Amino acid sequence: MMDFEPEMYLKLLLETYPDAMFLFDKDAKFLLGCRSIVNIVDVGDISALQGLKVEAIVKKYKPTAFTAEVVASINGVALSKGRFNADYKLAVSSGAKKYEARVMPLKNGTSEFLGVIVIMNDITELAAAKDAAEKASKAKGEFLARMSHEMRTPMNAIIGMTAVAKNSNNPEKKEYCLEKIDGASKHLLGVINDILDMSQIEANKFEILNDAFDFKKMIANASDVVNFRIEEKEQELIVNIDEDIPQMIISDEDRLFQVITNLLTNAIKFSPKGGRITLNAHRADGAGGEPMLMIAVADNGVGIPAELQPRLFNAFEQIDGGIARKIGGVGLGLAISKSIVDMMGGEIHVESEIGKGAKFIFSVKLVEAEKKHKDAFSIEKKDVMILVVDDSAEIRSYCKGVLAMFDLN
Repeated sequence: MMDFEPEMYLKLLLETYPDAMFLFDKDAKFLLGCRSIVNIVDVGDISALQGLKVEAIVKKYKPTAFTAEVVASINGVALSKGRFNADYKLAVSSGAKKYEARVMPLKNGTSEFLGVIVIMNDITELAAAKDAAEKASKAKGEFLARMSHEMRTPMNAIIGMTAVAKNSNNPEKKEYCLEKIDGASKHLLGVINDILDMSQIEANKFEILNDAFDFKKMIANASDVVNFRIEEKEQELIVNIDEDIPQMIISDEDRLFQVITNLLTNAIKFSPKGGRITLNAHRADGAGGEPMLMIAVADNGVGIPAELQPRLFNAFEQIDGGIARKIGGVGLGLAISKSIVDMMGGEIHVESEIGKGAKFIFSVKLVEAEKKHKDAFSIEKKDVMILVVDDSAEIRSYCKGVLAMFDLN
């Protein structure tokens, strides 16, 4: 049987104990400590602290974790000779680290007071998790308040306009009410869909269903969906699709459509009357050389401050409550979009400056579908004449490019 050597085990304990442990004598003079106290007191050799009172350590080394409360607690235990069996728990910091400092009397088996022991537990990760949980809870509380407003507002409009229409014999007024009911219903449906999507994402039940579809046709449909909003604000939507993107690709058409329409809708919301929104799509190589579909939606709106951009894709958050109340929304669209893009093997980020608009750029894996045989019915190019008329040079240029793809210009 191996001989027990208390000194060896004590040395190992002091060398390996993870928390910062200080031992002071009856007069609050430093006796010994574990190796990890160098994370608290900037000293190369712990023996340099030997015999120093706690005030002398603070004066010489200025450890931020030894706050006035900690020093007072150590001296209080020493002066009272530990008769109160106090166990002080204090929150302190040392640089980026956060600690819970415990100051306790040290006694032997006969309850004789021998000194003061101070243990500083590193709670940095716990504090960060608590802070994150508190922020998430606050964000969800604010989200629920916004959601209540976002659902009640269109519902009140639906109920109110229905009552007006029922009590009116004027066809024009009835038509006006039906248009308002239609708009409010679609808005309410959008809010409900966002909430349901977010609940599926948080429950890990959100699915991506890949199939072949016509990419350019999907973009055209997305443009059609937001076109009435574009017209309402007298804005301009420019769409550019590079020729190197296959017409038929394999992906989740509905989810890709959802991301694009969400980004377009946001761009329209945050752009001024008469503003310009552009959608550009091109092919790029991913980190491993795999083909990626890159899509960028840019606007000339209010822009987003750099310090707020990291919060954009957090669920339940809106970067500006004042703007949100004016424009609307429950703060889920970008979070849902990020989840979709992540699940489709891509990334999403924003580039923006205050007063210079914003550009949202995302990528998804690009898989070309097998080409199908041409229909038996076809039209000869020589029989086709196309006239493009528009007051926008960009739109005319875009149409020219599209026609060039089919050798029709």
